[in-house]
Amino acid sequence: MMGQSNLLRNRLRLIGVVVSILLLWNGVCDYIYAYSPTLSGLEYLSPAAWDVLSTAGNRPHWMIMMAQTAGWLYPIYALSYYHW
Repeated sequence: MMGQSNLLRNRLRLIGVVVSILLLWNGVCDYIYAYSPTLSGLEYLSPAAWDVLSTAGNRPHWMIMMAQTAGWLYPIYALSYYHW
C-alpha cells in the first residue's frame, strides 16, 4: 500500500514539474506572437492590438511557427488533469 502511495506522489510531482515547464513555454510563445513595442497596457484592449495579432508584428515565418507550438500543448494539459 505504501509503495503505491509513493508511486502516485512521484507521478504527480513529475506531472507538476513538466506542466509547469510547458506553461512557461506557453507564456514565452504568447510573448513572441503578440508582443509589440508600440503598445502598452490598455492599448492591448483597443483595436490597435488587432494589427499586431493579425500580422504577428511582422516577425519572420520561423518565429511565428515556433510561437504556434504552444497550441499543441493543450491536449497535454488536458491529459494531465486525468491523473490529478
